Amino acid sequence: MDNPVHITTKGGIAVIEIDNPPVNAASIAVRQGLLAAIRQADADPGIGAGQ
Repeated sequence: MDNPVHITTKGGIAVIEIDNPPVNAASIAVRQGLLAAIRQADADPGIGAGQ
């Protein structure tokens, strides 16, 4: 099974998308994917909130 969570970045903003049809339920794979995406965004110095 492919990872149901995808992260893209542009201009210092990270967008985390859940693609787990039909209801995008918080399965174990979704929870693990969200955690990995958040960690990835946190580790990227180019992503951040406005100062």
